[in-house]
Amino acid sequence: MQYEDGQFKTRIWRVLELYDHDVYARVTQYIVTVLIGISVLAVILQSVKSLDDQYSLFFFGLEIFLVIFFSIEFLLRFYSCTVDIRYSDGIRGRIRFVFSVLSIIDLLSIIPSIINFFLIVFHPEFMKSSSSAFRALRLLRLFRMFKLTRYTQAFNLLGRVLSAKTEELLVSITMMFVLLLFASTIVYYLENGEQPEVFSSIPVSMWWGVATLATVGYGDIYPVTEAGKIFGAVIALLGLGLFALPAGILASGFAEEIQAKKKAEAHLFCATCGRRKGEKASVGDSDVPGLGAGTGVEDDGELSMNDVSVLEVNLDTPVKERNENEATIESRGST
Repeated sequence: MQYEDGQFKTRIWRVLELYDHDVYARVTQYIVTVLIGISVLAVILQSVKSLDDQYSLFFFGLEIFLVIFFSIEFLLRFYSCTVDIRYSDGIRGRIRFVFSVLSIIDLLSIIPSIINFFLIVFHPEFMKSSSSAFRALRLLRLFRMFKLTRYTQAFNLLGRVLSAKTEELLVSITMMFVLLLFASTIVYYLENGEQPEVFSSIPVSMWWGVATLATVGYGDIYPVTEAGKIFGAVIALLGLGLFALPAGILASGFAEEIQAKKKAEAHLFCATCGRRKGEKASVGDSDVPGLGAGTGVEDDGELSMNDVSVLEVNLDTPVKERNENEATIESRGST
């Protein structure tokens, strides 16, 4: 099939952004998802020194292929982004596209590998002198995992929940920080006299506060005075409830989003016939007995959307009340 320039650009954008649900969009989604998984798995396996040494050429070639693929994907998005109304105003729109969240994730998944290739080819001594920085650049490839936000409902659901519950989460985090600061300050004054090296300052005591409030209890730092032990027990009990607040907020957010999704889907389908609203369903007398009798539905063998609305009202209304309503209507009509 041949496309004009504008049509071709639109087609690319719709396939990459999954606006179209044909075979090309699905294949693109599957390929990108699989390659993201392979990329993340390669980063994990390369952390095993024996595997990295034995299969270094394979990992290097795989990374070249992945960088080329994801670079082409980003360039295609950059080329076709102007068909989206958000980025339609020429150069400004493209700049706005580059600085969008998902585009930044795309760039962060590509640029570290390009820098790695550049250093390997032109500055191989950098790998020996700054091996930790080299490994850090490698780990930045894990940003490719966030590319899945385009293709999975789970990430989208999480994003909507965080957006909807931002205020509540900020309040709970603020409360946690206030309690952490309070606990660290009190335990510092209670324990500094007995353990000046362990509880040497309030910032150092914050480590004890975090471990205690989170009920982790590493045991590397703990109070030894009676007052410190009692205070530590109280803080641990408070931590049980306080640290559960964000989890409860997120759980309620997930429940609300799932319920809203179910309600939205319910509006798309008829509760009576199970078909998508707007479609017609052939209905015989054997399917819905007495369909035309006393229901307000035309007995013409076809179930229209108006008929569905009448049926829904009738089915939701008690029989006694329905008969009273019909009698009232008839009396008004006779007068």
